[in-house]
Amino acid sequence: MSAPQPNFLVVGAAKCGTTSLHYWLGQHPEIFVSKQKGLHHFAADWLAKNSSGPGDKRHLKGMAVSWEQYLGHFREAAAQRAIGDFSPSYFSWWPSREAIRARLGRPRILLSLRDPVQKAFSQYTHLIRDGRESLSFWEALEAEAERKAKGYGALWLYSESACYAESTERFLEFFGPDDMRVYLFEETIRDPQAALEGIFRFLGVDPGFRIASSEPRHKSGAPRSRLLASAVNSPFLRKVARALLPGGFVARMGTRATELNTGAKPVLDERSRSYLLEKTRQDRQRLAALLGRSLPWPG
Repeated sequence: MSAPQPNFLVVGAAKCGTTSLHYWLGQHPEIFVSKQKGLHHFAADWLAKNSSGPGDKRHLKGMAVSWEQYLGHFREAAAQRAIGDFSPSYFSWWPSREAIRARLGRPRILLSLRDPVQKAFSQYTHLIRDGRESLSFWEALEAEAERKAKGYGALWLYSESACYAESTERFLEFFGPDDMRVYLFEETIRDPQAALEGIFRFLGVDPGFRIASSEPRHKSGAPRSRLLASAVNSPFLRKVARALLPGGFVARMGTRATELNTGAKPVLDERSRSYLLEKTRQDRQRLAALLGRSLPWPG
């Protein structure tokens, strides 16, 4: 018998509700999701070349580089009808679609998108929370071109990653509307059960299954202590901890420490908001035309 492999992928976008989808879909008895979100197998080469930002390489340590590593994450899939890989990097690197087709044939593709201004700011607060970002949001937007030239990861490219139209079009033209669905984060959060019913139908599983919780997951905010945030994300200290303690324990303690150290979310300044609205204006218009619908985003 051949090894189980994914027949659906949540390709992104980052900070658009993929963590919540991973949590919700994983509750369905007919769906198997990899325990690790972010296997990045089909974007591994690109990510390896674009991971020069502070902490980027540490966050790619669990990347499934080889095919054998990748399939190992789905070994426990039994009788589930739908098997899923959640890797937002695929949307950031749309040429991943060719590798996906070559290995998986015609998997179902799920894409979640969000108000681009809020998405960009959420990436920023995520990096602030982890003690990796030291600039103000406006300063970080100004530094984006320089950071890209230095090979920083996609999460640092706040304004660039807030433009969705090209990657959406590339995936749609390649996989076709029958095998791909685009969801909007704001609508999913407003009525998770209705959105999930549609996703369940798309994946060919029982659409009547009720999820246990509708709470979005993954809190971002400013660290209460930058020193603690830096310590939690220090590659050296994590290496020492793993040498002394079980790896799973170290990961859980790191996650818990980050949660406890996360304080109030920074406030989006009006200058940055106006800049991003203008920066993404044409892209939002192109995306609306591509999807054939109006978008519930301001501006």
